[in-house]
Amino acid sequence: MTPASNRNGTLHRRDPVVACTLRGRRLSDAVEIVYTEDDQAAVVLMDVRAARDHEALSERLATAAHASLSAHEPMHVLVGALRKIVCEAVAASVGVAAIRVSASDARVELLNAGMPPIGCALPDGRMLEFLPLSSDVGPRVNRAHPYELIPLSLGSTWILASDGATQGSLEDAGDLWTALGLPDGAFDLGQSTTEELERRLHAALGPAPLSEDASLVVLQTRGRSESGIR
Repeated sequence: MTPASNRNGTLHRRDPVVACTLRGRRLSDAVEIVYTEDDQAAVVLMDVRAARDHEALSERLATAAHASLSAHEPMHVLVGALRKIVCEAVAASVGVAAIRVSASDARVELLNAGMPPIGCALPDGRMLEFLPLSSDVGPRVNRAHPYELIPLSLGSTWILASDGATQGSLEDAGDLWTALGLPDGAFDLGQSTTEELERRLHAALGPAPLSEDASLVVLQTRGRSESGIR
């Protein structure tokens, strides 16, 4: 089952983002995808923890994230909107990984608050990882949630995963990258359909049932011979 949402329209085979969620016994993950007309794609992956009603809270957070991304709001404004919702929930926090790619500005914005490393497979075969810069977004966290601005490397492939996909790890995603054939197979991974991505994630994690949701998002940017990222 794939909750990945592009509420502005239908996802197409050539879109730069493919995402899937394998549902576990605890429904906690939400993915929001936004495409805009100015050659930009943005994704938020969230993992709700310690809440009484994970599914309802995930939906509220996803709706707020989509609105924030669609309005081109800065990452700190996105976090503020999510934190407001989390603060209204009982004993809740949420891990957040967000990425916004702009070919026109030649940059990538990254936010990782309490999530596994965000991976980047570069065209030259290198694999970069961006570790969390802060803990989960929650009512007991008063520190800022910083984000990074990275120059866009054309042809790079970006991978976001929930800790269900990294089998609980927030520091090491190496086993998942290896199982997905990264970095060498990054282009093929980015060309996958949702169904193909689900099968690859299933193969990496083993048989169901999973204890919690496992989500995987792949965003592929275009090479120098192509125009834009779409």
